[in-house]
Amino acid sequence: SVHGVPIKNAIFLAKKELDKKNQIELILEDDSFQASKAVTAVNKLINYDKVDAILLFGTNQGLATVDLAERAGIPFYSLNVNRSILKGHENVFLFFI
Repeated sequence: SVHGVPIKNAIFLAKKELDKKNQIELILEDDSFQASKAVTAVNKLINYDKVDAILLFGTNQGLATVDLAERAGIPFYSLNVNRSILKGHENVFLFFI
């Protein structure tokens, strides 16, 4: 997607700068900027990959998946424009864009 490649590149650049000992594994899923695909991807990341945290871009995608991460007790980092994603969640962190 138009946003996906630059965001992926930024994430890998940040990892390179911050994870000098290469202790963080990144697992990427492409949701094609669609909420329904994001739900499938987040379920896979939680239940199959057993990730320690979720980082997700997109307001609709974040709103569709935040409860999945919350129920799993996984920190959820959302890059979106809707502050309501924070309501009622303990492990949600918003990067307002």
